[in-house]
Amino acid sequence: MAKLQKFTSPLSFNFDRTVIQRMRTNSNEHFEKVKDVFIVVDGKHKVSCWNKYTASLIRIDETLRYINTLKLGKTENRAAFDLYEFIMHCDVVIVSIKELAKIFNVDYKQNLTKNIDCFGEAIFDNESNIKNRITIKEIQKSNDENFWKYLRSLSAIHPTNTTTANFIDEYMGNKLHISPFASWNFDNVGFNLSSFPKMNVVVTIWKGDYNSNYSHIIFDTSMIEKYVVKWIYLLDKIEEKVESL
Repeated sequence: MAKLQKFTSPLSFNFDRTVIQRMRTNSNEHFEKVKDVFIVVDGKHKVSCWNKYTASLIRIDETLRYINTLKLGKTENRAAFDLYEFIMHCDVVIVSIKELAKIFNVDYKQNLTKNIDCFGEAIFDNESNIKNRITIKEIQKSNDENFWKYLRSLSAIHPTNTTTANFIDEYMGNKLHISPFASWNFDNVGFNLSSFPKMNVVVTIWKGDYNSNYSHIIFDTSMIEKYVVKWIYLLDKIEEKVESL
């Protein structure tokens, strides 16, 4: 996994594109089989999955290629804007693979959404109180998919209105989570990095109430990398299903 040392060496990634490139190369050969697989739109209209299939292949391959060019952690800003970009691009890959799995009835839930083996060691620091500090795996309803949706919303999509994706609500006691920024540098937000030697990101969280203390999600980008890799591995099963049509 990629590592960031003292926030001076940029993070880089090398996601494997072998399977997705092969699927793109062979897609035209599979046209006659894939075009006759139908998806339902708006609950009633059946259409061929072909366009969705090929668009997904392109999105996955080209997004992974772009992610592999990124160099993260170089910013001197308090807000880690490059992290926001990384999260959004990773989500494109995840969502596109998930759509392919749905089209071809490849199970993904058991291995990718119902366990917590990628983000389980991430830390929730409730109101900066060490007594309230727990790992994500200790929170009820926690799984990798729920944490990913929460992190994506809090960091990049709905930073000022994370509610629907807020699975931590029962523990935190407040449905509305607001995040002013996520940061690579703990010093910028009053954290002592030595307390979290295996983590490189902190997301600052405000509750809806103005008189509450800050809370934080503390994690390492290697956790995101592990999660994305698990989705990439699913491409093998999807490819097998296409070949068997």
